[in-house]
Amino acid sequence: MVKATFILTPTQATNGTVIHGALVIGTNMLENQNTAVNPTGYSDVQNLTRFKRVSSSDVRPVNYNFPVPNGLQYAAITADAPNPATPWAGSPGAFKWYASGFTASTVYFNLHVDCLYHLRGRQ
Repeated sequence: MVKATFILTPTQATNGTVIHGALVIGTNMLENQNTAVNPTGYSDVQNLTRFKRVSSSDVRPVNYNFPVPNGLQYAAITADAPNPATPWAGSPGAFKWYASGFTASTVYFNLHVDCLYHLRGRQ
């Protein structure tokens, strides 16, 4: 993967009756799909690289760019490589978020992900 852009578009009106909340987004360059865990609080996300705060009462889409480090050379097709994972070896990291003040049955954001990949065979 060369880059990824996450576009979050709020769906609720600013003056609506729905409870609003804050969403914190960040990038953890040390984790991958096998080692990442769900954040349990704001501190798990706000101290990450490139963190951004988003409000559900915002009226414009928010772009979050997910960088891929230079020198990232390979990843296995069937699992992260190497295992155990080490930074920069084959995983670009993990995109993480934590939200507070929301209810599970309400849609607060629509998410669109745009990725650009550069694939190369190694196996």
